[in-house]
Amino acid sequence: MASFGLPTVLSPHTGSFSVLTPFTATESREAVFLNQINGLRSPKILNEQNSIRSTLQRELNQLAADQLKQEDLRKEATDAIKFTSDAISRAKLIRSTIDNAIKIAVQADEGDESSFLALASSFDSYINSIINTANNGPVPNLLGELPQGGYSFRTSTNGARFTINPVFLGTNYTITEDGSGDRFVRVDDSKTLHETDATTGEFTGTFGAIMSGIRLDSFDSSTNAIGITLSPATAGATSITGTLSTSGLGLGNAFVYDNLQTQDGGDGAVAALEAAKIFVDQAMIRLNAAQAQAKLVESKASKRLNSLLLQNDGLVSDAQFDLKIVQAKAESINQLNQNILESQAAFRNELLKLIPVKGLAGKFTSSLLNVFI
Repeated sequence: MASFGLPTVLSPHTGSFSVLTPFTATESREAVFLNQINGLRSPKILNEQNSIRSTLQRELNQLAADQLKQEDLRKEATDAIKFTSDAISRAKLIRSTIDNAIKIAVQADEGDESSFLALASSFDSYINSIINTANNGPVPNLLGELPQGGYSFRTSTNGARFTINPVFLGTNYTITEDGSGDRFVRVDDSKTLHETDATTGEFTGTFGAIMSGIRLDSFDSSTNAIGITLSPATAGATSITGTLSTSGLGLGNAFVYDNLQTQDGGDGAVAALEAAKIFVDQAMIRLNAAQAQAKLVESKASKRLNSLLLQNDGLVSDAQFDLKIVQAKAESINQLNQNILESQAAFRNELLKLIPVKGLAGKFTSSLLNVFI
C-alpha cells in the first residue's frame, strides 16, 4: 500500500494501518496514543531536551565550583574574625589591667610605710597578669613574646592575602651586669630574677625574689643604668650594677620603680604605664583594622553566595521553561496526528454512507473506495 503514498500510523495490533485497514474505535484510540509516544520520543525532540539538560548541568557545575570557592573564602574570613576577636579581647584586658596598675601607682603617692608593701605587691600582680594575658593565646599568638609568624587570611578567591604581624603586648626585662656580661632574667614560674652565665646561658645560682626581694639602689632613665641589691634584708645580700633592657610594653616590676616608695618611683611607674597604654591602643587599631577587613571579606563572600543561589534557581527555572516549550512542540505534533486520524475516520464514514452496501455491486464499490481514499 505504500506505493499509493497513503499515510500510515502505528497500530498496537497490526503494526501499522491505513484507511484500508478495518477501523474500530479502540484501535483508533490506541493508535493515537502510540503516535503521541512516537512524537515525544522523536530524535529531534530528544536532542533538544538533551541539549537543554546538558547546558544546564554544565552551568550548574560552574556555579557549584564558584560556590565552593566562596564558601571556603567565607569560612576563612569567619575564622579570621574569631581569631582577631580573641586578640582584641586580650588587648582590651591588658589595657584595663594597665589602668588598674596606674591607680595603684597613684595611690602610692599618698601611701606610707604600712601600705607600700601591699601596694607594691598589687602592682606586681597586675604586671604579672599583663604578662600572662599576652602569652596565653592561640597559635600563632599575636600578642605573645615567643617568636611566631603572623596570621594571614585570603581576601579573594584569586589568592590575595591579608597578614597580621604579631606585636608583644606583654612585658619583659633583663639586667646585663657591668664587667662580666652576666645577665639577670625573669623566671615567671617562680617570680624570681635569676643570674645567667654570659657564655653558657645557664643559671649561676644567684637570684632574688621579684616581690620584696630586690631593692633599687639607683636608676638613670637616660641610659637605663641600674643598680640593685638582691635579698637586701639578709646576710647574703648581693649588690650589682648593669643596664636594664625591656621588651614589649617596657614595664618593670615594682622594684624597678623603687617599690613605689618614692615620688620619683611612683611618677616613673605612671609614665611607663601611660606609654604602655598608648602602645596597646596602637596595636588595637591594627587588630581592629584587620578584623574589619575579615568582616568585609565575609560579607562579600556571603553576598556572592546568595547571588550564586539566585543564579542557580534562575538557570533551573529557565531550563524548565525551555523544556516546556519543547514539550509543547511535541504535544502540538501529537495533536496534529490525532486531528489527521480523526479527519480520516470522519471522511471515510461519510463516504461510506453514500455507497450502497447491499449486494455484490455495493461491496465492490466500497472496496474500490477503500483503495483510493
